[in-house]
Amino acid sequence: MERNPWDYDDPARLIEQIADRHLLLEGCALLAVVEDPATEQRLIHIEELPIDSRIEHFLQVQDLICDTMQDLLVPDFAGPDTRHGVMTVVVRPGLCVFGRHEQEWFMGWRYSNHGRGAFTSDLILVTEHGWVDFMTDIGGDHPHMLGQPE
Repeated sequence: MERNPWDYDDPARLIEQIADRHLLLEGCALLAVVEDPATEQRLIHIEELPIDSRIEHFLQVQDLICDTMQDLLVPDFAGPDTRHGVMTVVVRPGLCVFGRHEQEWFMGWRYSNHGRGAFTSDLILVTEHGWVDFMTDIGGDHPHMLGQPE
C-alpha cells in the first residue's frame, strides 16, 4: 500500500513519544511537529496550547492556531516537497470517540489561515480509556489521560 506524505507511519509510536515528553493531563491541547511523517516520523517539537481542549466553538482556537503556527519550526510555504506534519492532540475525559469538541478543533484548523508548510489534518484524542487517531482509526488503551493538572 502506497503511503501519502501526510500519512503518519505509526500513530501508536507517535503518541507514545508524545506521552514520554509531555504529561497527558485532562484538558491538555498539544501541537506535535513531526518531520517526514510518512517515513521516518521524527517528533521534533511539542507545543502546549494555553487553552482547555474541550472547546465549545472553533473561534476559541482559530486565531490561537494561526498565531502558534507562525512560531513553529515549519517552512513558510507548503509545496510538493512538504516534509512536516502537525498532529493535534486533545486530552479530555469521556469515551474515546470523536465528538463535538473534536469537531470544533477541525473547524478551527479549517478556518485558521495559518499559511505554513505543514500537513495539519490529523488529530489524536486521548481519554482515560486510551487514545485514537482520527485519520486511521488506530487506537489503544495506553497511553491514556493521567488526570487533572495541579
